[in-house]
This record gives sequence, structure tokens and C-alpha cells, in this order.
Amino acid sequence: MFTPKTWPTGDTEPSRFRAMIESVRDAVIMADSEGRIIGWNRGAHETFGYDVDEIAAIPLALLMPQRYRAAHKRGFAHFAKTGESAIFGKTIEMCALRKDGTEFPCEVTVNSWVASGEMQFNAFVRDITDRRRADAALLMQARVLESMNEAVVVTDHEGIITYANRALERSFGFEPGELIGRLATTLHVIPLEETARRVETVVAAVSRAGRWTGECQNRRKDGTTFTSKVSVTELVVDDRKLFVSVQEDLTEQQELRSKLLMSDRMASVGTLAAGVAHEINNPLAYVTANLDLVVDEIERIAPGLAPEDVCELRDMLASAKEGAERVRKIVRGLKTFSRADKEAIVPLDVTRVLEWSI
Repeated sequence: MFTPKTWPTGDTEPSRFRAMIESVRDAVIMADSEGRIIGWNRGAHETFGYDVDEIAAIPLALLMPQRYRAAHKRGFAHFAKTGESAIFGKTIEMCALRKDGTEFPCEVTVNSWVASGEMQFNAFVRDITDRRRADAALLMQARVLESMNEAVVVTDHEGIITYANRALERSFGFEPGELIGRLATTLHVIPLEETARRVETVVAAVSRAGRWTGECQNRRKDGTTFTSKVSVTELVVDDRKLFVSVQEDLTEQQELRSKLLMSDRMASVGTLAAGVAHEINNPLAYVTANLDLVVDEIERIAPGLAPEDVCELRDMLASAKEGAERVRKIVRGLKTFSRADKEAIVPLDVTRVLEWSI
């Protein structure tokens, strides 16, 4: 397929060279000094879709999109005039055009050489469509990792951090890239004697079930600590074993749990207060009633008693009634604290509430 017109038939070296060029999977194209194609390997046929009889002597410019052709023409004119070209020997990225009109990204390396006194050019064209897709996929994955709220850290089998997303760096208070190359133990509050045992537990669980999940005590850069829920999985890249750890900060959850627990305790105290108030009210009612009856009885029998005795009895009963009234106010305050009644928006005497609180 590769038959440059300047190579004599039967020449041993060109035959070997043709065999070598045909074995190359990249597209190899030869062109004359006027930019017409004079040589074409099998890789070029597979890349561009043209047969040898279709491609022979057509302009090289037909293999590139319209937007490149003006620059290509200027480049050839400049080379014809000066013998110099800015692209010779360099690899550049551009887009090429297949026979069916579809574009594809490629790497192109162009060189010149002289055969039988005539300047010729060869271009090595590598289709990088798959690489671009892989790069795009990697870029998307990287952006997804960087946009996650969960902290992600990747370590090798020696526990050295090879990647940390921005969420983890923010969570632990480190600058971008500052954690790379450090030991993962930098992030954890684990006694040295327990580190090996923890690592063995995690590795065994990952090997057995594919994942380890648990809680870890972590240490920020400033020395403060917090708890996180951690999920560890294994990842193999180029025969290299890595561990991916996804962490969720439990600080807010723990604070909410503490508030809910306190709220539940307060509700229990309120229920207890309501019960105590109810139980005190029953005996207090007949204590107060009996004190009133005793006062009436003292007034009835007062004429038959010594004045000093009547005065003393009245003082004792007044003190008892005052004590009973204080107990009644305390019970009423307990009922308010317990919120036993349905809540409603009503005018409120703040002074009374403050007195009960005091």
C-alpha cells in the first residue's frame, strides 16, 4: 500500500522500510513539495477511510477541516520561499477530517527530507479520540470529587496520602495539596499502639467484604478533634493497591442528637413536674380547707379562752395558711413549667413567670 514514486522497485532497504511503515498503527502520510499525497500506509487508510487509488496525488489539505486550510497554505508558501517551517519536528494537536466528513482530534508530527533531489514531507498522525474521551472522563471524575460535600482521601498500601479532595482539606483545615505525601495517621486520633491493629482490621474487612465502615476520631490541623463516619474501599490502578476513604463529619449530627436528648429529658422532667403538682394539690386542698375551718372554730370559742391564748393560736394558724399558700404557688409554678396544658398565644403576666422562676 505504501508506494512512494521515488523508491525503485526491488531495492532492499526501501522494501524493509515499507514493511516497517506498514506495521505502524498510526497514520503515515508522504507528500511532495506541492502538498500532494504520494505515500500512504495501512494505518492512514484505517484512520481516514480512503483507499490508495482515492488518495493518490490529492492535496494534503483535504485531510484537514476548512478552518485549518488557509494556515496550511500560508505555511507551504512560507517554506517554499524561505526553506523554514515552525512546525517541522514538533508534535502539535489539531483536528483531521475523515472521508465521511467527520472530524477527529489528532497529534501530528511533520518532517521533511530529500529524495532524488526533490523535497518531500512525511506526517505521522495519531488519532487521540480515545485519549480525549479518557481525559474528559478523568476531568469529570475529578470535578465530581472536588464538588462533593463528603471528604475523600486516597492512600497507598503504606498509608501515604496520594489524593485529598477540597472537602477533606477544608474539613481538616489544610491548604490545597498540603496533605499529599503525608501519612494518613496525621488525620486520626489513634494511639500508636492501636494504629497497626486498626489498619489490620480495615484491610481484613475490605478484603473480605469489599468495604469497611465505622467511626473515627479525627484531628484537625489546629489540634481540635471531631468524629466522622468512614467508609473504606480498595482500588487497584496499574497493579497498585490504593485505599479510598469517604468521610462524613458527624459533628452536626452529634450536636442535634445531644439537643434531642436534652429535649427528651426536659419533657420527662415536665411530665414528672405535672404529676408531682397533681399529687400535691390533692392533700393541699384539704389542708387549706381544714385550716379555714380551724380559724372559724377559734373565732367561735375565742370568748371562752384567755386573750393571750387566742392571739397565739391565730398567729400559728396564719403562719400555717401562709405556708399552704406558698405551696399552692409553687404547685402552680410547676404546672406552668410542665406545660401540661395545650400551648396557646395569650396575654401573659411576665412578672409572675419571673417570680416562679426565681
